[in-house]
Amino acid sequence: KGLHFSQSGDFVMMAVMGGMRNFWGPLLGAAVFVAHRRSLIFFWRGQRTSVTFDEPAILLAYFLLPPFSVGLLVALSQGLVQAVARRRLLKAAYNVSAYTLAASVGAGATALLGLAGAPSLLAAMGGLVVYTTLSHLLVSTLFAVLERASVARIFRERFLQPTRSRARS
Repeated sequence: KGLHFSQSGDFVMMAVMGGMRNFWGPLLGAAVFVAHRRSLIFFWRGQRTSVTFDEPAILLAYFLLPPFSVGLLVALSQGLVQAVARRRLLKAAYNVSAYTLAASVGAGATALLGLAGAPSLLAAMGGLVVYTTLSHLLVSTLFAVLERASVARIFRERFLQPTRSRARS
Protein backbone atom coordinates (compact mmCIF):
# COMPACT_ATOMS: atom_id res chain seq x y z
CA LYS A 1 0.00 0.00 0.00
CA GLY A 2 1.56 3.29 -1.08
CA LEU A 3 1.68 6.55 0.82
CA HIS A 4 -0.96 9.16 0.12
CA PHE A 5 -0.83 12.86 0.97
CA SER A 6 -3.72 12.38 3.42
CA GLN A 7 -1.41 10.28 5.61
CA SER A 8 0.94 13.19 6.28
CA GLY A 9 -1.20 14.19 9.26
CA ASP A 10 -0.54 10.77 10.79
CA PHE A 11 3.16 11.56 11.09
CA VAL A 12 2.44 14.91 12.71
CA MET A 13 0.09 13.21 15.22
CA MET A 14 2.75 10.62 16.04
CA ALA A 15 5.26 13.35 16.82
CA VAL A 16 2.76 15.39 18.84
CA MET A 17 1.58 12.37 20.86
CA GLY A 18 5.13 11.39 21.85
CA GLY A 19 6.58 14.87 22.19
CA MET A 20 9.19 16.50 20.03
CA ARG A 21 11.78 17.47 22.63
CA ASN A 22 13.93 14.37 22.25
CA PHE A 23 14.69 11.60 19.80
CA TRP A 24 12.49 8.98 21.50
CA GLY A 25 9.32 11.09 21.72
CA PRO A 26 8.12 10.69 18.13
CA LEU A 27 9.06 6.99 18.22
CA LEU A 28 6.98 6.50 21.36
CA GLY A 29 4.14 8.49 19.76
CA ALA A 30 4.35 6.29 16.65
CA ALA A 31 4.14 3.13 18.78
CA VAL A 32 1.09 4.41 20.66
CA PHE A 33 -0.54 5.62 17.42
CA VAL A 34 0.00 2.30 15.64
CA ALA A 35 -1.18 0.29 18.68
CA HIS A 36 -4.37 2.37 18.76
CA ARG A 37 -4.96 1.89 15.05
CA ARG A 38 -4.38 -1.87 15.29
CA SER A 39 -7.17 -2.68 17.69
CA LEU A 40 -8.86 -6.05 17.95
CA ILE A 41 -12.28 -5.75 16.35
CA PHE A 42 -15.21 -8.02 17.10
CA PHE A 43 -18.95 -7.81 16.79
CA TRP A 44 -21.25 -8.06 19.77
CA ARG A 45 -25.01 -7.88 19.32
CA GLY A 46 -24.64 -6.35 15.91
CA GLN A 47 -22.32 -3.57 17.15
CA ARG A 48 -18.72 -3.19 16.02
CA THR A 49 -16.54 -3.18 19.12
CA SER A 50 -12.81 -2.63 19.24
CA VAL A 51 -10.43 -3.54 22.01
CA THR A 52 -7.24 -1.51 22.08
CA PHE A 53 -4.14 -1.65 24.16
CA ASP A 54 -5.32 1.08 26.53
CA GLU A 55 -4.71 -0.69 29.81
CA PRO A 56 -0.90 -0.99 29.54
CA ALA A 57 -0.67 2.66 28.45
CA ILE A 58 -2.94 3.81 31.30
CA LEU A 59 -0.92 1.79 33.84
CA LEU A 60 2.30 3.43 32.65
CA ALA A 61 0.68 6.87 32.73
CA TYR A 62 -0.55 6.35 36.31
CA PHE A 63 2.91 5.14 37.32
CA LEU A 64 5.03 7.74 35.51
CA LEU A 65 2.96 10.93 35.21
CA PRO A 66 1.36 13.34 37.66
CA PRO A 67 -2.23 12.13 38.24
CA PHE A 68 -3.85 15.41 37.14
CA SER A 69 -2.27 15.13 33.67
CA VAL A 70 -3.62 11.68 32.78
CA GLY A 71 -7.21 12.78 32.11
CA LEU A 72 -6.01 15.58 29.83
CA LEU A 73 -3.68 13.27 27.93
CA VAL A 74 -6.43 10.67 27.49
CA ALA A 75 -8.85 13.35 26.24
CA LEU A 76 -6.29 14.60 23.70
CA SER A 77 -5.25 11.15 22.50
CA GLN A 78 -8.85 9.92 22.25
CA GLY A 79 -9.81 13.08 20.36
CA LEU A 80 -7.03 12.39 17.86
CA VAL A 81 -7.97 8.73 17.52
CA GLN A 82 -11.65 9.59 16.97
CA ALA A 83 -10.73 12.22 14.37
CA VAL A 84 -8.41 9.86 12.49
CA ALA A 85 -11.08 7.14 12.57
CA ARG A 86 -13.60 9.71 11.27
CA ARG A 87 -16.21 8.67 13.80
CA ARG A 88 -19.58 10.37 13.82
CA LEU A 89 -19.63 13.34 16.19
CA LEU A 90 -21.98 11.82 18.77
CA LYS A 91 -20.05 8.53 18.95
CA ALA A 92 -16.71 10.37 19.08
CA ALA A 93 -17.96 12.67 21.85
CA TYR A 94 -19.18 9.70 23.87
CA ASN A 95 -15.90 7.79 23.41
CA VAL A 96 -13.75 10.78 24.39
CA SER A 97 -15.87 11.66 27.41
CA ALA A 98 -16.22 8.07 28.67
CA TYR A 99 -12.48 7.33 28.47
CA THR A 100 -11.57 10.71 29.91
CA LEU A 101 -13.95 10.26 32.84
CA ALA A 102 -12.68 6.75 33.54
CA ALA A 103 -9.04 7.84 33.29
CA SER A 104 -9.60 10.85 35.55
CA VAL A 105 -11.39 8.84 38.23
CA GLY A 106 -8.68 6.18 37.99
CA ALA A 107 -6.01 8.89 38.37
CA GLY A 108 -7.83 10.15 41.46
CA ALA A 109 -7.82 6.62 42.90
CA THR A 110 -4.10 6.33 42.11
CA ALA A 111 -3.41 9.61 43.92
CA LEU A 112 -5.52 8.60 46.94
CA LEU A 113 -3.79 5.23 47.20
CA GLY A 114 -0.42 6.98 46.97
CA LEU A 115 -1.41 9.41 49.74
CA ALA A 116 -2.49 6.43 51.85
CA GLY A 117 1.05 5.07 51.61
CA ALA A 118 0.70 2.48 48.84
CA PRO A 119 3.82 1.95 46.74
CA SER A 120 3.64 3.73 43.37
CA LEU A 121 3.17 0.59 41.28
CA LEU A 122 0.46 -0.76 43.58
CA ALA A 123 -1.32 2.62 43.52
CA ALA A 124 -1.12 2.65 39.71
CA MET A 125 -2.53 -0.88 39.56
CA GLY A 126 -5.41 0.14 41.83
CA GLY A 127 -6.10 3.11 39.56
CA LEU A 128 -6.08 0.77 36.57
CA VAL A 129 -8.72 -1.44 38.20
CA VAL A 130 -10.88 1.64 38.77
CA TYR A 131 -10.32 2.84 35.17
CA THR A 132 -11.18 -0.55 33.64
CA THR A 133 -14.23 -1.12 35.83
CA LEU A 134 -15.63 2.36 35.20
CA SER A 135 -15.04 2.26 31.45
CA HIS A 136 -16.79 -1.15 31.28
CA LEU A 137 -19.68 0.20 33.35
CA LEU A 138 -20.04 3.21 31.05
CA VAL A 139 -20.12 0.99 27.96
CA SER A 140 -22.60 -1.35 29.68
CA THR A 141 -24.81 1.63 30.54
CA LEU A 142 -24.82 2.77 26.92
CA PHE A 143 -25.83 -0.68 25.64
CA ALA A 144 -28.40 -1.04 28.42
CA VAL A 145 -30.06 2.20 27.31
CA LEU A 146 -29.94 1.18 23.64
CA GLU A 147 -31.37 -2.27 24.36
CA ARG A 148 -33.68 -1.31 27.22
CA ALA A 149 -31.96 -3.84 29.46
CA SER A 150 -30.39 -3.73 32.89
CA VAL A 151 -26.83 -2.46 33.22
CA ALA A 152 -25.97 -5.45 35.42
CA ARG A 153 -27.13 -7.92 32.76
CA ILE A 154 -25.22 -6.20 29.97
CA PHE A 155 -22.09 -5.89 32.14
CA ARG A 156 -22.29 -9.57 33.08
CA GLU A 157 -22.89 -10.75 29.50
CA ARG A 158 -20.29 -8.51 27.91
CA PHE A 159 -17.45 -8.50 30.41
CA LEU A 160 -17.84 -11.32 32.91
CA GLN A 161 -18.88 -14.30 30.80
CA PRO A 162 -16.28 -16.01 28.64
CA THR A 163 -16.73 -15.53 24.90
CA ARG A 164 -17.95 -18.61 23.07
CA SER A 165 -16.54 -19.28 19.66
CA ARG A 166 -19.10 -19.38 16.87
CA ALA A 167 -16.97 -21.59 14.65
CA ARG A 168 -16.59 -25.08 16.05
CA SER A 169 -14.04 -27.49 14.59
